[in-house]
Amino acid sequence: MANPPTDEARLIVGVDYGTTFTGVAHGHTGSKTVDSIISINSWPGLGNANEVKAPSQIAYGSGEDFPHGFRWGYDIPQDRNLVRHVWVKLLLNSPSTANNGANMDADPTFANKPALKPPSGYMALPPGKQAIDVVADYLSGVYAHALDRLSQQYGREYVDVTPIDFVLTVPAIWSDKARNLTKEAAKRAGFASRPDDRINLVTEPEAAAIYTIKSTFDATRNANPLQIGDSFVMVDAGGGTVDLISYEVIQTEPELKIAEKVVGSGGNCGSTFIDSQVQELLRKRITLAKLGPIPLSKRGPGSKFMREFETVKRAYGSGNGNPKPKYLTLNMPDNKIARIEDGDFELKDEEIKETFHPVIEEILTLVNGQITKIQEQGGKVKHIFLVGGFGESDYLYKTLQDYSWGNAGQINVIRPASAWSAVARGAVLWGLQGDLLVDKRRCRRHYGTELLKHFDPMMHSEVDAMISTFSGLKMAKNQISWIINRGDNTDSNKRFRLSCVTSFNRGEKLIHTTQLVACDSDEAPMNLRDKEVYDLCLLTADLSEVPEREFDECQIGSNTFLRAEFSIEMTFLPADIRFETWFKGKCYGAVRTRY
Repeated sequence: MANPPTDEARLIVGVDYGTTFTGVAHGHTGSKTVDSIISINSWPGLGNANEVKAPSQIAYGSGEDFPHGFRWGYDIPQDRNLVRHVWVKLLLNSPSTANNGANMDADPTFANKPALKPPSGYMALPPGKQAIDVVADYLSGVYAHALDRLSQQYGREYVDVTPIDFVLTVPAIWSDKARNLTKEAAKRAGFASRPDDRINLVTEPEAAAIYTIKSTFDATRNANPLQIGDSFVMVDAGGGTVDLISYEVIQTEPELKIAEKVVGSGGNCGSTFIDSQVQELLRKRITLAKLGPIPLSKRGPGSKFMREFETVKRAYGSGNGNPKPKYLTLNMPDNKIARIEDGDFELKDEEIKETFHPVIEEILTLVNGQITKIQEQGGKVKHIFLVGGFGESDYLYKTLQDYSWGNAGQINVIRPASAWSAVARGAVLWGLQGDLLVDKRRCRRHYGTELLKHFDPMMHSEVDAMISTFSGLKMAKNQISWIINRGDNTDSNKRFRLSCVTSFNRGEKLIHTTQLVACDSDEAPMNLRDKEVYDLCLLTADLSEVPEREFDECQIGSNTFLRAEFSIEMTFLPADIRFETWFKGKCYGAVRTRY
């Protein structure tokens, strides 16, 4: 099982840290049902109002108003001079992060998609802080509040002596490095800092799938039967990312089991990029009217303009529709060209629809890609499950429901109750039940390591030629041994072996480092110089505790060395990789990783 067994009494806390909003839910191993899971809906700064999520925003300051040096979520004062740091989560997965934000033109995450870029001034970082620092600060507020709510629910004394499993969700499309940074930020924030507390990671769409099936199909199995062979696409549409995983039903009795049908997909096309569109519309009108730039305090995160647009965005497509224009407070002088009247910015219905258009189109492309791949494998998609904050949008729901998916025709779209909190609730269910539902997962990328091969002029380039200092033979460097390939089935009970051979002097401590490489393309290249191959992390295996008598002697020239054959074994967890050192059938502990 991927997560630890839950035979003992433990609290399970699911944390869905999102680009725009963050949700937390909790449960107890004494009751493993959907109905027993509680979402936190009371947050600092919200007063008596209830919301199942808090804004993923943080502002820094000093003095009595900022006793911890920052305030977060709803607790940030409405001060136009206060800088709110938003969308910082996306920077964890950005290869071009700098202290002044991300270089979007150089970042392949956003390259070639001008309609899906963050607005100017967003994603900026405070001086001297990196993205992981800001995320850790924000999550420290979430952690302290979660413990406080648990203490109110169960009592302080009980929480103090009861171990907690924290299940953090991450986008399935994220790199291994970004997932590792998320876990590191959580540890810095205090998660699992108490004895016996633990952190696990699970992907957002898998958590959502678990919740959707348990809340929708388990409760209404006779009315909504899932048959063996049925496939469905899980669409987790959040604020920053949209994640898709497709599953096939492989067992219905005595318990339902599903397996990933094809490799998942996704992209940065969540509802936040609709905000980008309205910002661009505002910029164009202001430029056309030859007005000066609008300060971020009037149009940026936390401004009245964006708070009002959030209301418009959430309601769009609901009910019978209201084609009348909407007006957003901008507090700028009236201007006919910019269509500003009484300080309000006019948005016509067709303009609102246009802000949705590039984001919706990207989602349709992603869903269609999953359906096509399933059909290529002889499968048939029966359902689309829609969850996440953006999944609450009636406009997105109706678009997916009415869309004709080519040969697949129309597909039933199911949006479970509490779709916005589905990921956090599903994380709790995963913590309670483990891998009882998901039987197999598909590997997202190729993983391998460099390998020296005997030089073959028919296969290898002279660029890679070298003479071995040990054997004196001509070898080919930059060759890759792939341990596991993209699309291969993985489960938590299977280990993938990286075989290692090294020689060392007597009296030396055997600490061996290996560079793990990866590739995200469909076909795995065989040479490290290929541009699709990248360094993933440095693995350090420590065999210093193994007695020297356990190693074999080897003669290289006139010198005698010790020779060790061992393995680094990889276990793929739902959103993490565990590395262990094995020698002669015995595990010598975890392998250190440096991404």
